[in-house]
Amino acid sequence: MYWACNLSSILIGLGWILKMPRLNAVGVQWLVLGNILWGIYLYTTGLFEFTSFLIHVGSLIIGIIGVFRMGIPKYTWLKAIILLPVIQLITRYISPESENINLAFHVEKGWENIFPSYFWYEVMLLSNALVCFLISEMVLRKLLKFRNIKNNFL
Repeated sequence: MYWACNLSSILIGLGWILKMPRLNAVGVQWLVLGNILWGIYLYTTGLFEFTSFLIHVGSLIIGIIGVFRMGIPKYTWLKAIILLPVIQLITRYISPESENINLAFHVEKGWENIFPSYFWYEVMLLSNALVCFLISEMVLRKLLKFRNIKNNFL
């Protein structure tokens, strides 16, 4: 329940209801990152749940539609990256360590040889998240621009 992908769905829903494009866009960016991690999880464990599919794919589709309708405010990537460690800190206080929700407690199994220290693991996670958020914002902006050019042309 506390996974960032579930929280992303809530942000996307609130963005739509409150007509707040930044909430929707942060939710989309978190889901882009979350879907990459979910894909790795599916590949390494083979565990698939339909409800997880609805969150990761369904919410992302709704969020992208929201981006096309409401836009994506500048520097959304910055809000997304600032809020990510906040979510991890909150997760540390409200969830069991054994679940390692939002990778908030320890290096994920299988990565211990690469990252013997949680600090460097977290640096890697946040660095990759930052790159993911920047790229996703650029791609969404290009798609919006292309859509506007296409609509003006027609």
